[in-house]
Amino acid sequence: MSDVGEPREGAAGSRGFGLDAWIRPLCALVVARVAAYASYVHQREFALQSGADTVSASLWPLSVDGLLLLATVSVPKPTAFPTRRA
Repeated sequence: MSDVGEPREGAAGSRGFGLDAWIRPLCALVVARVAAYASYVHQREFALQSGADTVSASLWPLSVDGLLLLATVSVPKPTAFPTRRA
């Protein structure tokens, strides 16, 4: 038997590949945006209730989340020498 006309599993031309390639990143983007919005609003309200002025309260979440993002991105940095001990 020959599967000449049938798409292979995982091949770029197979059914569902295009849909899966769009759905996962789209869902991740939606979740990330909701989390970012909720984090921003919460931190801004916290800063306002703590006595910060409006401008400082608006910049506070960007500073905190920006530092968190930088720390997270720098963690999985691969080493130049994989056999070298940490």
